[in-house]
Amino acid sequence: MQSKILRTLAVLPAALLLAAIPARAAEEGMWTFDNPPLKQLAAKYNFHPSQQWLDHLRLASVRLNDGGSGSFVSPNGLLLTNHHVARGQLQKNSSAEHDYLRDGFYAATQDQEMKSADLEINVLVGMEDVTARVQGAAKGIADKAKALKAREAAVAAIEKESKDKTGLRSDVVSFYQGGEYWLYQYKAYTDVRLVFAPEQQAAFFGGDPDNFTYPRYDLDMAIFRVYDNGKPLKTDNYLKWSAKGAAPGELIFISGHPGSTSRQDTVAELKMERDVVDPGVTEYLKRRIAALQALAPSWPVGAHGVALLEAWTRPSVQAWLQGSLQTLRAWKAQQQALCESLGWAVLGGSLANYFVARPALPAAAPLSAALERLRAQGIKLRDCASFGLPGHVRMGVLAPPSQQALAQAWALHLETLATMPAAAPV
Repeated sequence: MQSKILRTLAVLPAALLLAAIPARAAEEGMWTFDNPPLKQLAAKYNFHPSQQWLDHLRLASVRLNDGGSGSFVSPNGLLLTNHHVARGQLQKNSSAEHDYLRDGFYAATQDQEMKSADLEINVLVGMEDVTARVQGAAKGIADKAKALKAREAAVAAIEKESKDKTGLRSDVVSFYQGGEYWLYQYKAYTDVRLVFAPEQQAAFFGGDPDNFTYPRYDLDMAIFRVYDNGKPLKTDNYLKWSAKGAAPGELIFISGHPGSTSRQDTVAELKMERDVVDPGVTEYLKRRIAALQALAPSWPVGAHGVALLEAWTRPSVQAWLQGSLQTLRAWKAQQQALCESLGWAVLGGSLANYFVARPALPAAAPLSAALERLRAQGIKLRDCASFGLPGHVRMGVLAPPSQQALAQAWALHLETLATMPAAAPV
């Protein structure tokens, strides 16, 4: 964010970001909704937000599982977000006849709205401080590895209890590098339909995807509509459109779901980032690039969807696709056999380049913890609870080396579970 234009404070996971528009000194900050800077707002800006105001803003803010934040902007479920957040849905719904990413999309009536089968919207409806319980689980344990496992077991138990009791998506999140732990409860909506997205050249003009790079001269936006029980969601918590926009010197608030900040890092931490972390990441990315370049000549799936659509009718491309289909089928059969060898229950009948399976887990071990551990090792599997299949995951067809990586990551997870203390009965 340009410091000469904005000075910004902020608020987190549904986080609230506060900004006041002139002043030349940057004044960033990020604040969770349970801890807004009320004294600072009163002293500097003579603004006194009520709890009702904060709750309204939080409930008007959403998280999209495609990666991004948005907000309700009408009482009938309309949701405003960035264009890049809708990009995946535009690509998935495109065909050889309709390239929605290139040409844009507009539904003139509700029956024309584009269904987004795998998009989920989360609204933060509950927050609870569980710091004492999580930290208490490791009290008196000197071994750091065992203390970590004790905290992880407590987190998994809290999430399971909340999910079983409320039916809400329940995530324990840590703040201040483990200084606080909060249980966040989300209302999930899975019937989400695209209403409008401009063509890519208008949305991405200038080529900078950063939301907070100014000045910008593009139409970086998309509009979805959220449905509940087959009807547009009715809500009193939405943000009203202002044709005037923000005036110079006016206090503004940005609410969303960012990751984290490094504002309070020490000099030692910054040196560690510069001398150890960044060089390590750079070396890791170099190895990844080299591996992908080595695989590229035999890669069975086109790397650029737009180019594939444009070349769809060429005989050479059709022949290539036919060969790729056989390769994918062979890989899929191999991957399903691997999952069965791990004790997973594979659901049959899938003709697509993905399938659904139920991992074999001990009764007290939540799937969410397993997915987090796999994700930490670069293995991303999709939880199918929102599809009506709790305990199941959806996975795309993987190349043989990636299949072996999945098997190794799963074996490591089971070894970790075996060494963890049993969760207390609830």
